Amino acid sequence: MRSRSPPSPSLVCGPPCSSHHPAAPPSPSTACCSQACSTASSLSSATTSASPSSPSTALSSSSPPPVSPPGLPSFVRQSSRAFGLYLLGFLVAFLPSALAFLAVAPLHPFLYDIVLFQAKYYRLGRRLPFPPVHLRTFENLAIYLPILIVLLSAGAIVRSLRAPRPSPPAPPVAETDTPDWIAFLTAFALLAAVMYLKGLVRISLIHVYLALLPSLLLAAVLFEHRSSFRLPARTLITSAVVLSVLTATWASIQEARLIRGQRSSVLMWLLSPSTQSPHPPQANWCTLRNPLTLGPCFLLDPDHIDTVEFLAAHTTSADTLYLGVPHHDRIFANDNATYFATQRLPSTMWSHFDPGLQNRADIQQEIIRELDLRAPPYIALDSEFEAAHEPNDSSRSTGVHLLDQHIERNYQLVQTFGEISLWRRRPVR
Repeated sequence: MRSRSPPSPSLVCGPPCSSHHPAAPPSPSTACCSQACSTASSLSSATTSASPSSPSTALSSSSPPPVSPPGLPSFVRQSSRAFGLYLLGFLVAFLPSALAFLAVAPLHPFLYDIVLFQAKYYRLGRRLPFPPVHLRTFENLAIYLPILIVLLSAGAIVRSLRAPRPSPPAPPVAETDTPDWIAFLTAFALLAAVMYLKGLVRISLIHVYLALLPSLLLAAVLFEHRSSFRLPARTLITSAVVLSVLTATWASIQEARLIRGQRSSVLMWLLSPSTQSPHPPQANWCTLRNPLTLGPCFLLDPDHIDTVEFLAAHTTSADTLYLGVPHHDRIFANDNATYFATQRLPSTMWSHFDPGLQNRADIQQEIIRELDLRAPPYIALDSEFEAAHEPNDSSRSTGVHLLDQHIERNYQLVQTFGEISLWRRRPVR
């Protein structure tokens, strides 16, 4: 039986141009050896003379088009190239500042603050558990939504990578074989995951803000292409979008109630903060010349405003200052804004308090040596963080009181402003 439709020329070639017996079918070894027989009559002759048992004819009529195994999509190569360019731009912006820093500061303190201390102590002293979600804290649900959205995006990316692709003879329909929205999911899912990991140790709503924005963009793209997913995935995508809107609306309503209860305005807080409640203790605070009132006026609480004014009146710009806590055996945090407001340099390099540092004996001994060397005329001890307790090492006492005893021997209490006590250095006998 003859084939009703001619086989594809790409699979079956016509017979050689030399004449042969019409009853003898062309052999597979000679069927594709000639490239000169390209006329329609030769192709038709090859079609009518081919038998059903011919390997070439059987292949052309029954075999599906070959499918190549999934390979590395072109967008991965393009993304790698773009990442290299971004990395080069980062180095151009970062290296000059890094070299300028290393020219005036030793490398070890920088590595200790950024790498060594963080790797050993940060998780122990700052970690927080995932918060529960209740009706009064419904906004905490936003902490969990980026996880769901990133997982859905990762599923879409994996499905795209595993999808079979036609072999090269198929005509390309575009420059890349990956949809643009898959490339978008790849880039922003990585960004959201990295930003989420940044706040994972001290997990809270404010620490996942940087992951919320790319997560919302991912949710919008997934929702637009939800028809390409199966029913369970479509349900999860729709739920993520609805819950994102609900949590944002809930948080906005709560903030609006708070602002309305204070009879204040967000816009007026930016334009004229001294006129908004809660009012500062001194009406002329924003008219004073200090770093916190230049440009937008940064309001302090009454105790800190009184402290800043006292230190500005009793010290000079050549004096140093120490801002500590009443009990240095347990560290949660300390006041650093007063350094900036008074324009007084810290007396010690350990001016920023963290659990696992200033409550250690070796660090307290270094602070004592620096206090004796620079002899600040006044120090301020702030007790505002004494009531702060978290389920981590910031709530544990080390039993080290070397610095507390040194302060009691060398300083005397002269003034108290609420939670802040000011101590003056005793005269040397």
